[in-house]
Amino acid sequence: MASSPSLSEASLDSPEPVRSSASAASAPPISKSPNIGLTKLHEPEDPNSAIVDIFFVHGLTGNAYSTWLHQDRETKTYWPYDLLPKDYPDARILAFDYDADITQFWGPASSNRVGNHAENLLGALSRLRAKTNTVLTISPERQLILTIPQDGRKIVFIAHSLGGLVTECALNLSRSSPQADIRSIEQDTLGIAFLGTPHYGSDYAA
Repeated sequence: MASSPSLSEASLDSPEPVRSSASAASAPPISKSPNIGLTKLHEPEDPNSAIVDIFFVHGLTGNAYSTWLHQDRETKTYWPYDLLPKDYPDARILAFDYDADITQFWGPASSNRVGNHAENLLGALSRLRAKTNTVLTISPERQLILTIPQDGRKIVFIAHSLGGLVTECALNLSRSSPQADIRSIEQDTLGIAFLGTPHYGSDYAA
């Protein structure tokens, strides 16, 4: 993996909404319109019982909806929402959306933009995992103690095109972070499915 810029505190502390799915029978909680940030597509009834996070990252000119959508004249199938939960009901399934306009990347600032999106991806995932696993306990002195234990839930990334480079950059940032909760993301990553990622430059992109 190529070296990446350091992770800024702003990317972790800035508020970012997480949209959630209502039920498996409803329409996807996402559309072609901008869905910048995280969208939660599926999780078990008890969020803490999820055994793996499956994380979709789209590529250049794509978005978190159209990239994973199969459409014909009569039907639309958004497979991370319509199909995947049937095979993995105990998984938490999420999609990350970012501005992947081609005019923003193949210029002098392209490396910085990949780094910025990687920071946002990493920060959003870290905040979600911390929020999901926050524990409230009572000490022997009967004081409330709020703790955020290391998640330990495994992560699988499914990354298309430029999304693979954003994912790699995020994991590099995670590995070098002095913060245990950030560092645990790289440690808990079980695998990455790269789909047409241009590891050797855009001329080799699938």
